[in-house]
Amino acid sequence: MDQTSNGSTTPSRGTVAVTGATGFVGGHVVRTLLERGWSVRALSRSRDKADPLRERPGVTVVVGDINDAQALSELTRGCDAVVHLVGIIRETRSQRFEDLHVKATRSIIAACRRQGVSRYLHMSALGVDDEGRTEYQRTKFKAEQEVRASELDWTIFRPSLIHGPGGEFTQMMAQWCRGETAPWIGIPYFRRPETEQRVPLGGVDYVDPVVQPIVVSDVAAYFADALERPQTIGEIFNLVGAEQMAWPAMLEYAHERVPHAKEGLKPLWAPADITALQAKVASFVGLGSLLPFDEGMATMGAQDSVSSLERVEAYFEREPASFTESFAAYAGKL
Repeated sequence: MDQTSNGSTTPSRGTVAVTGATGFVGGHVVRTLLERGWSVRALSRSRDKADPLRERPGVTVVVGDINDAQALSELTRGCDAVVHLVGIIRETRSQRFEDLHVKATRSIIAACRRQGVSRYLHMSALGVDDEGRTEYQRTKFKAEQEVRASELDWTIFRPSLIHGPGGEFTQMMAQWCRGETAPWIGIPYFRRPETEQRVPLGGVDYVDPVVQPIVVSDVAAYFADALERPQTIGEIFNLVGAEQMAWPAMLEYAHERVPHAKEGLKPLWAPADITALQAKVASFVGLGSLLPFDEGMATMGAQDSVSSLERVEAYFEREPASFTESFAAYAGKL
């Protein structure tokens, strides 16, 4: 464990500890907190990933693992609040859902208790459920239960698909639109069977999933807003953009605006049930890493990811941007 600071002595309204600070969402959360006058203590797994953070006035970096009690004690000591963003969408040999979602949440909650930090903001995901079809959804829900069972002044956010410049999904979508990566002949997405009942092969009707993407700057703003609104304590909020879109419509809109997009490319769907089974078999025989998705990603990619804005609008004085509005604003830089 190592701690480094840029030496800034600028007065702030307080200090917020941020896990996952070097990630896509984490970078935007850190930037927004700094703009709001907070100091940030950021956790990074490696010194190399922490380098961009060290250059920002008001940021102190703690290098260490999310399940390292010593590092987390240093991260949270003297802080006014904690923002916990750590999570993964796909498992590897060294990163497991149970460790990064459930165990990590227990670890940061324990650190808050040790250091007397009561305010806690938690990143979950839309569609989490204890009976979810994927391990991702189930472990994300278990992490929420750890938070809700704590004595902390918690707020939980469940975002839909997050997009924005620098985001992994956004970059991949741009590559698909330019024909730079597989499948090269189209822009891929997953469809789900219209019914869960088993029918003979060839007799299945598939439907397009609907998504309500939210731009990353809005996600970061909601986190920062919650710190200023004690009425959000003990509440769970679904974070979505202002616009619901079927996946092919979203991909077609992106294709029209991504620079140097390959002409003639259209959305190209794959059956989620069959594709998920293929991914499961590939993983079983040790070839899962060769695919750009796993069983859970195929399954979740075919599910709707939408929500009402009513609760969010009741607690926050902001309206999220639509996908078409926000994507058009940065698409030219992709």
